[in-house]
Amino acid sequence: MKHAMILAVLFAAAAPASAQIYKCPAPNGSTVFSDAPCADGARPITVTPASGHAAAPQESAGQRTSDRLSARADEMARTRRIRELGYEIRDLEIAMSGDIDRMNTELGGLQARKARANNTLAGATWEASISQEMQAVTARYQAKATVDAARLEGLQKQREALLR
Repeated sequence: MKHAMILAVLFAAAAPASAQIYKCPAPNGSTVFSDAPCADGARPITVTPASGHAAAPQESAGQRTSDRLSARADEMARTRRIRELGYEIRDLEIAMSGDIDRMNTELGGLQARKARANNTLAGATWEASISQEMQAVTARYQAKATVDAARLEGLQKQREALLR
């Protein structure tokens, strides 16, 4: 019952409204609109809420130019970002290649040290130590390569999305 009364009040409040408006000439020659009758020469105008079927406003030449400039600026920013992503991808690929070269150089040096180990107990211990160091070098570069590969993939996806 309470809900029905609330709905009835809401529907009554939503009923179309209309008001009497008067168009009056002002002493300086302009026109004044008022909700009360004014002096001589007042003409009543009936005002009702808009039906929602108005013609679309005409776009001005300035607005069209502004829209074109905005679209051009957006396209330029997109092109610039694509170029920046290309540079980042290239630099990351170069860095990754350099990391591989550095890893191979370090491993080559360790391999040469390992080859010099004598066939004795001390040599075997030293060889095991060098092998552990080689594993650590490999693990360090693999961890960096994994992070770089993920970053490279993300950059490539961003670039592909912008190229569509």
